[in-house]
Amino acid sequence: CNEKCRQAWRYRNDPCVRDRDTYTPQKQRAYTKKYKAIQDKGGCCEMCGETRPATLCFHHLDPTLKEMKLDGRTFANHKYDNILKELDKCQLLCQNCHHNLHWGNSWDEFLGV
Repeated sequence: CNEKCRQAWRYRNDPCVRDRDTYTPQKQRAYTKKYKAIQDKGGCCEMCGETRPATLCFHHLDPTLKEMKLDGRTFANHKYDNILKELDKCQLLCQNCHHNLHWGNSWDEFLGV
């Protein structure tokens, strides 16, 4: 068998591997790095001043320069130095301001009417 087959067998049959919780530490790494990134970008939405970390996201100023998404998986699995390079291309916004920036404030703009 090849390596992929061996890993699949181990995952199904080895209780040390099968029962190992990898999600919780990955989520913790993601939240820790995202919180650090939020603090590095000023800690609040650049438009309205919102400070709750769960509501903040990163908006790429020029989508053509975007090399990676700044989501939980990226924060958990990439080195912070690489994340910092991507953060330089972004502004920190809350979800509401980010949505308004992309879709506007009215239903007509959102629906494209």
